[in-house]
Amino acid sequence: MIDYILLMQALLSLTPLDHVSHIEVFDIVQAADHYAQQHANDTFTTVSLIYHESRFIKDAKSSAKACGLMQVSDGWSQFSCEELQQSTDINLFEGNRLAADFRTMYGNKDWICHYNAGNECNEQSVRWSNAVKHFANKLYKRYVRELRQCLD
Repeated sequence: MIDYILLMQALLSLTPLDHVSHIEVFDIVQAADHYAQQHANDTFTTVSLIYHESRFIKDAKSSAKACGLMQVSDGWSQFSCEELQQSTDINLFEGNRLAADFRTMYGNKDWICHYNAGNECNEQSVRWSNAVKHFANKLYKRYVRELRQCLD
């Protein structure tokens, strides 16, 4: 079970997130963990995806028309862009469902690249995937360090 306060400490030590309420980020992190667990996804990778996709901005919309926290395209979802932007639960459920689907289709090594690029990875999506993995790893290590400090 993840301690959300320690996860927030770890997250905020890596990036200030000055553009969004930390209480809102805390709520997003809790919900992200819930939906990650529901789909057998790693919480640290899910939080890293949210950070890289939207910087925790709920109504984010990309030039490729991907929407919300996890930048889900309505072409990959039964929900409209507006629904994906307005509902944290819908967006995190759909993003984690897609992540699990891509992990099943492409394996643990390549699924993040495909999450970003769809069916075809390119050089840019490989770099993006590596950045997501690197941030997730840093977040996990910082979380463990925070946890150990509490236990000492």
